[in-house]
Amino acid sequence: MIVQSHSGFQPLKEVWLGDVYPDTYFETFSNQEQDLLYYINEQTRKDLSYIQDKLQALGVTVRRPFFPKIERFLDEKDNLCKPPITPRDWAITINDTLYICPQYPKGFHGYEYITSRYKKHDQKVIVLNRHTNPLAYLTPPSVVRVGRDMFVDFHKDDYAYNDFIKGLDTFKEHYRVHVTNTGDHSDAVFCPVKPGCIFSTHYKTEYATTFPGWDINFLPDTTKARNIPGNWWVEGSY
Repeated sequence: MIVQSHSGFQPLKEVWLGDVYPDTYFETFSNQEQDLLYYINEQTRKDLSYIQDKLQALGVTVRRPFFPKIERFLDEKDNLCKPPITPRDWAITINDTLYICPQYPKGFHGYEYITSRYKKHDQKVIVLNRHTNPLAYLTPPSVVRVGRDMFVDFHKDDYAYNDFIKGLDTFKEHYRVHVTNTGDHSDAVFCPVKPGCIFSTHYKTEYATTFPGWDINFLPDTTKARNIPGNWWVEGSY
């Protein structure tokens, strides 16, 4: 496995696929909570299984997280953190380096068995620490590279904004770094399909500044907002 984001189009060889917690992690919950969590786990595992089977049928190596004792996934207040279901939310390859912003205490992220293998093969892996490296405030899904330009989104009112800006100095040697302030994810929000042309969803709106003169094609909105702020649903779902 070679850690490299500037590799062009080639067959996909390896992918990280997230997972839900083992059912045993919920033994201290009430019976009603356990039943609900078991059901969510069952449905999610089924979907993940479909993805893994398809990828493996195409010859792709699939890496899944490992689960040691539950203590590794508890925060400082002994609350169970979000499971490592979406590695894209906290890991990103930029140039020849894999950066990891761990979700769990003491830098644990669940894929140590594979990152140690990368390191043994002289690949660059950096597990970021917010106490020592301001780059740890980077949100991987909010990074999009377009040639030598890197567009990084971060909410300007966030308490860590100044630290975040300082951390971006890491990339200035190789990229022209542009900061946007929509306060949301950028991946799967807009796609520069060719110079001068972008396809986008409805809520990314800073293109006049970041891509002046480009043709912006907004895709139709297929979701409907619930009455509860922050929640979205697709018609026909529960």
